[in-house]
Parts: sequence; C-alpha cells; structure tokens
Amino acid sequence: MMIILNSFKKYLLIPMVCGWLMLSAHAEEPIRFGVMPFLSAIDIMERFTPLVDLLEKQLAHPIKLVIPGNFQQLIDDLGEQKLDFVYFGPVPYLHLVKQYGPQPILAMEELAGKPNYHGVIFVRQESDIQKLQDLKGKRFTFGDPDSTMNHTVPRAMLFQAGISLNDLAEHRFVGNNQNVVLAVLMGHADAAGIKEDIYNKYQERGLRVIARSLPVPNLLYVAGRHRPESWVERMRQALTVMHQTPEGLAALKKIQPDTSALIPATDDTFQELRKFLDSDVVKP
Repeated sequence: MMIILNSFKKYLLIPMVCGWLMLSAHAEEPIRFGVMPFLSAIDIMERFTPLVDLLEKQLAHPIKLVIPGNFQQLIDDLGEQKLDFVYFGPVPYLHLVKQYGPQPILAMEELAGKPNYHGVIFVRQESDIQKLQDLKGKRFTFGDPDSTMNHTVPRAMLFQAGISLNDLAEHRFVGNNQNVVLAVLMGHADAAGIKEDIYNKYQERGLRVIARSLPVPNLLYVAGRHRPESWVERMRQALTVMHQTPEGLAALKKIQPDTSALIPATDDTFQELRKFLDSDVVKP
C-alpha cells in the first residue's frame, strides 16, 4: 500500500510541478515594447536600451524591445495585441486609432520644454531650388507612408504650395530617416522632408532648408487597449516621472537629446493633425 501511495504521489506531483512551471513562465513573459523603425536597428537598440533597463527596474518585470520592419507592422502588432506598448509619431497613432479604435496614450515627449516640433523640407546646398514651388518637375523622396515627418507633413506642405505627386518628376518611399537623407546627399533625389532635429545632425554635410513646417505634436508612447487599466496607469506613472532623476533624464535624452520630460496627452492633442488624414492629401 505504501509503495502504491508513494508511486501515486510521485506521478501526481509531475503535473503539479509542470503546471507551476508553466504559470511561472507565463508570469515572467516580457512586456513587449515596439519602437518605430525610424533609424537603423543598431541605433534604435543603442538609444532605447537605457530606458528599457530603467523600466525593468521600476516595474520589476522584463521588457523585450521589438523593432518591426515598417510602421504599418508596428501599428498592426499593437492593434492585434502582439505588442504591449509602442513609441511612434502622431500620424501612426492616428492610423492606429482609425484602424483599431481608441488606445491609451501613456505619455508624449516634451522637447526643450515644448510639446511640439517642426519638420523641414531640404535640398543639397548647391541646388538651385529655393522654394517649394521650384520642386515642380523634381524628384522627391519620402520615408515611410505612415510616417509623420518624412511623408505626411511634407506631402501636405507640397500640396499647400500647389504641388501634387503628379507634378513631381519622381517620388519614392525609402524607409527610415537615414535613407531619406542619403537619397538627397547622394543625388538620388532633389528634395525630401524630415524632422528638424534629425536634419540638424546632417546639415553640415551639405544640406539646406527651403521650408519649415507648422508645429506638430511630439512623438508619444501608446499602450494596447488589451492591457488592464491598472497596468496602463503604472506604466504611465513610470514614464511621466522618468525625467525627475538624473538617470531617468539621461535615458530620455539618449532617445531625443532635447527631451525635457514625458508629459500627459489626450487624443484631442492630435485633432488638428487628424484633419490632414481626412483628405486625399496624405494618402500614399
């Protein structure tokens, strides 16, 4: 009897242990953090690792950094619950809401004390192009169709200047910001649009601005609506107090050098930009 009982306990213990291991593994599943592919994967990893390390300490939970191949994949992955929160621009956010419904905004970047930024349309220094109207019959390079500042805003600026895609000799989508800049520097395009702070890093290589955009809301962090409200609030708190410590502010500045804080934002913050998306101006 004793032997049978011990054998029974032995075999009963196996599924109990397996079940405990499965629960433990599930409990330690990393938070999936997606970042828009606005730079090379190496650059993104370098910029975001300090933030990920700090969040892991504050939340006492592992975080997995994910870099999708394009903006639409990032949008779909959050909308389809394959990611838990993401970092991207206001246009991808509006596309996300339009396709998948409202999503909780965690925080928005404040750059040098301001909640918005500018984009520029630029050419090579030696170009004879002086203003937007001079771009008729020229080659223009965009980044990603879902990008705020290397497609949507420059496209609207061209439209307001009376230039449609049909007025251009050529237009191409080349992906990330580095590719956009290289296309102009190497003479593959006559002009392109990009975020002003990124342009400033390359200006000395022989570039010149011909137009500057109106203010656009800064980049933001958004959670998937599948996450419970308690989780969202905890993540929102962790992000919005990040700048209050030297270590936290340094991590934020690693991503964007002019970052002064992460601040609260609502969907209304992006209402003006939404008007662009409701027209044919910014459709690829």
